[in-house]
Amino acid sequence: MTHVDTDAQLIDSGLVDSLSAVDVALAVEREFGVKIPPSEIDVHLQSVHTLADYIAANRKV
Repeated sequence: MTHVDTDAQLIDSGLVDSLSAVDVALAVEREFGVKIPPSEIDVHLQSVHTLADYIAANRKV
C-alpha cells in the first residue's frame, strides 16, 4: 500500500492517470452519490483533500 499525502497532486504527479481518474469519479458516484462532471474531473481530483471537500459539499444526506 502506498501512502499518499492528502495534499499531494494526484494527476500532475502521475499518481492518477486519465483512465484511473474516470474510475475514481465513478467510484465516488457509486459510494457517495456525488457525480463529478467529466469536464471537472481534473479540478476535483487535484488532491485527496480537494476530492474530499467536493464530496462533502455535494453529498446529499
